[in-house]
Amino acid sequence: MDINKNQNGNDRQKKFVREMNTIPNRINSQIDSEKIRIISSTFYEVESPVVMTRKEAFMLRDRLETDLIEIAFNAKENSSVCKLIDKNKFAYQEKRKEKERKQSQKGAELKEIKLGVDIAENDFNTKLNQARKFLEKGDNVKVSIQLKGRHKYTEFGHTKSEEIVLSFADKLSDLGKIVSMPKWANNRIFIQVNRK
Repeated sequence: MDINKNQNGNDRQKKFVREMNTIPNRINSQIDSEKIRIISSTFYEVESPVVMTRKEAFMLRDRLETDLIEIAFNAKENSSVCKLIDKNKFAYQEKRKEKERKQSQKGAELKEIKLGVDIAENDFNTKLNQARKFLEKGDNVKVSIQLKGRHKYTEFGHTKSEEIVLSFADKLSDLGKIVSMPKWANNRIFIQVNRK
């Protein structure tokens, strides 16, 4: 059993290393530019940015025992903009940036907060904090109450539900705006608050 766990761990590690080695940028000996501009080096002893010849850049790379990765290429001047950084670290950073970029492109999600007619003040505040976090994250919030039992048939249940969802939405007014007044559908009342 432990052997399988170790094998799975090794497989994941090998897969990670394989992914890290597939960098679209030119690295080390693939860079054939005459002039190289080093930017944002992770090494304190290298001033950034600095322009040097290919030979000087490779000597510096060897001395620091790291990789030289091309960020941009200027064909007109036959020069490259490069970073002195470990290729696995660079690939990891690029992968993270890509993931963050994809997440930021996603549209706002609609998160639902379910309340009850007999909700206690403590629970109300907990749900309110949860809704605030959703809005701060950029999502929209739908607040709903499903009437059950005797509340389905009483005016009190309907009135109280409406008061609760309106009060809830009002407390979110600093972060969001109410899209429309409360709506009823099949003994369920809901109101939507979109981020501002």
